[in-house]
Amino acid sequence: MGILNPNLKPSAILELEDFLKRHLKGQPQVIEEIGKAYGHFLSGVKKVEDQEKKKPIIVILLLGPSRVGKTETGRVLGLYFHGTKRAVTRIDCVEFQKEHEVAKLIGAPPGFIGYDDKPRLSKEKLYRVIPGYQITPSEIKDNKKIVKEKEEDDDKLEAEIALDFWATQLNLIEQGLKNIDRKFAQLRKANSNPKEIEERKEYLKAHRKILNLHRDQILVSFTELVLQFLEGSNNFQDTPPLNKESSTNKRVIPIATAPRTSNKEVIKEKPILVLIFDEIEKAHDNLKNFLLHLMEEGQAILGNGEEADLSHAFIILTANIGSELLSKATKGMAKIGFAPSARKADLEKLIKAELKKHFKQEFLNRLDAIVICNILTTQDFRDILELKIKEFSFWLEKIIKLEIDTAVKDFILAETAKKPEEQVKALLDCFKKYLTHPIGNLLATGQLAKHKKLTVTFDPGQNKVIFKT
Repeated sequence: MGILNPNLKPSAILELEDFLKRHLKGQPQVIEEIGKAYGHFLSGVKKVEDQEKKKPIIVILLLGPSRVGKTETGRVLGLYFHGTKRAVTRIDCVEFQKEHEVAKLIGAPPGFIGYDDKPRLSKEKLYRVIPGYQITPSEIKDNKKIVKEKEEDDDKLEAEIALDFWATQLNLIEQGLKNIDRKFAQLRKANSNPKEIEERKEYLKAHRKILNLHRDQILVSFTELVLQFLEGSNNFQDTPPLNKESSTNKRVIPIATAPRTSNKEVIKEKPILVLIFDEIEKAHDNLKNFLLHLMEEGQAILGNGEEADLSHAFIILTANIGSELLSKATKGMAKIGFAPSARKADLEKLIKAELKKHFKQEFLNRLDAIVICNILTTQDFRDILELKIKEFSFWLEKIIKLEIDTAVKDFILAETAKKPEEQVKALLDCFKKYLTHPIGNLLATGQLAKHKKLTVTFDPGQNKVIFKT
């Protein structure tokens, strides 16, 4: 009999954590909590523990100053699961400070103004942000009221619109795949750093995989709809899921298929949802009370009678509690980054004490994790700057090759360090001021039209960034 290792992580968790580490700097504790919760979710143990309840994958409260990666955590999860940072539902709690405003989120009860409007937590709006869960043509025309059943002629017309809609989607995907193939061909001829080329290839492979999955699913829907249309069927039902025996072990990203005679949407498979409640401490108590039930049960009945199911969701709550304490702690510091560890421990104690002034203990008890985000260190800022430069260079390579001297990076970091309390905001402002905006002006004025390479250097005598071709 061998001794088993319960601390061994499956490949899916390692893949997620590795992705988060590449895109989210300086917050290892956040990554650890999310990886642990996702592993729990995948194993199926969570269902046994919750029994009849449908708790979310995780409800995590991220505390600390602005611009350290709290909201970015949710966006990176959206990027990992759905290929874009926009695949998240971000709820700014500043908009829900009054009692009547909470109805925008959960829906107004029958007889009240706004009952016909779709609440923010409705399935339609939650899934709309996810690529592949497009709104059907009938919903585009009228997304406020439930569409009544139509006559036979209307059904046929709607089917024709749907066929045209899916054909357009397929064409767009094919164009995207051709663009990716062209980029691969360019990389084979490129003389860049081998490591950089390999990273770009991995990035392109991930996008190709997502597009192929979308194309396969759309083809199934398109084919089924064509057959129904040719048979002259009056009821254009949603395409059924693929037969389990014929499907592979690939992670399929499901899509909303052909329009139906009603506005109710049937999804083949539950996608991973990411919800961000920004600045939760500013929300009205009614919203916090609603979240109490949602955190415990994972589902709730909205004002319009629809059930909100968040059993497959990452729910991230952010709060700027402790920002003032941070400003006092970092005042007068010469460098970005937190100094003594003892000082950091004292600050965390103060923030936790402040937390209890804003939330009831009942609310805190239902959270899966509370993490005080780290103040970013100098190395974290350097890593973030490298990441931004890599993203900008990748976008710019179709126009011109970009090379940036180390002295320019050091200068940007030095300028960022003058405003330690602003954290990443200061870095992004400097990045725009000294790189993206000047290069944008060079492109707009046509100064780079006849050149293949742009070199950015720093002149210490003039204390100025220089652009050369």
